[in-house]
Amino acid sequence: MRRYGWLLLAALLSAPTLACDTEDAADGTGGTGGTGGAGGTGGVGGTGGTGGTGGTGGTGGTGGAVGPQARIRAIHLVGDGPVLDLYTNDVTLLVPGLAFGDGSPYEFVPAGATTFAFVETGGSATEPLVDLQLGLLEEGVYTVVAVGSALSAGGAAFPDQVEELPTERARLRLMHAADGVGEVDILKLAPTPSTLVNDVSFGSFTEPFEIEAASYEFGLDTDDDGVADIAYAPVSLEAATYYNVYAVTDETGSPLLVVQAEDGVVEAAGSVALPD
Repeated sequence: MRRYGWLLLAALLSAPTLACDTEDAADGTGGTGGTGGAGGTGGVGGTGGTGGTGGTGGTGGTGGAVGPQARIRAIHLVGDGPVLDLYTNDVTLLVPGLAFGDGSPYEFVPAGATTFAFVETGGSATEPLVDLQLGLLEEGVYTVVAVGSALSAGGAAFPDQVEELPTERARLRLMHAADGVGEVDILKLAPTPSTLVNDVSFGSFTEPFEIEAASYEFGLDTDDDGVADIAYAPVSLEAATYYNVYAVTDETGSPLLVVQAEDGVVEAAGSVALPD
C-alpha cells in the first residue's frame, strides 16, 4: 500500500525520453589464399598465394541528446525505520542503502513529473514506505525527505536555494521532523538568544533565510512559553553555504539536530542540558 508524502510539487514539464542509438558496422571478411602452382615433371611444386587482409570494423553511432535535467538528493529521517533505497518511477534505483540520518549527494534525473519511492532495501519499488509525486523543473535542485516512524512514515520535498549564495552569510532552511513532538517554536539559544520561527507543526519547514556564519546553539520550545524545552549541541554554519537543518528523534525517541550541507555532508548534534 502506497503512503504519499505531504508536499507535492506541481508538474510543469513533461518527463523527457532519453534516446541512445548505436549502430555498429560488421567486421570485414578476410581474403582467400592463392592456389599453389602445379609441379613440373621432376620439378619443384609452386608456392601458395598470400592470404587477403581482413576489412576494418564500422564505427558505432553517437548517443542521442540528454533532455532537460533536475538534481535530487535524499535524506532518511525515519527514526525507527529500516535501511531505505530511493527509486524513481518504480524502476530506477537512484540512491541505495540509506540508514537513519544518512543523506545522499545530488543526482541528475530527467525533469518533469516523477514518482519517488523510499523502499526498504531488498523490497519492491511498488510497495514503498513513502511515496512522493513531484513535478521537477529543468535545472531545479531538490531534497526529498522521509520522516516519521516505521508505522506512520511520511515524506516532504522542497527546492534547495543554492544559487547566488551570500559570500559572508549562510543560508538555511529549518524543518520540524521530530516524530512524537507537537507544534514547536524554533529558538536560537546562542550566541544571541532569539526566536527564529513560531508555531511549526510536525512535517513543516520554513522558507530559506540567511544568517551570519558562526557557531550556533539551537533549541525547541514545545509549550509556547518562550523557554527552550530541548537544547542541542553547537553546530557551525559556514559562509556561502546552503544548509537544511532538521529537528528529529531517533529510534529511542531522543532528540537530535541533523544538519545537511549543500555538499551532501550530514552531521548530527545531540541534545544537551538546558541553559539556566
